[in-house]
Amino acid sequence: MTAIVKELVIKPFPTPHTPAQIQAWNSHYGRWLASGEIAYPATILDGGLDVAASALDELLAGKHRGNVLIRF
Repeated sequence: MTAIVKELVIKPFPTPHTPAQIQAWNSHYGRWLASGEIAYPATILDGGLDVAASALDELLAGKHRGNVLIRF
């Protein structure tokens, strides 16, 4: 949403890698993820469809970061 509000232009670029580089990255990334050095922010809300609309409003208002999951 920040990119949209600020009208940022995000352009992809090619990054060719060798199979050895890809394997090294997967190894490091997997280790970081397992150890908690990398964490994905997520908010889990209980309440099903009753809280879905308010959860979306809160996400757009910046109250939550990362993924918002609604438990049914």
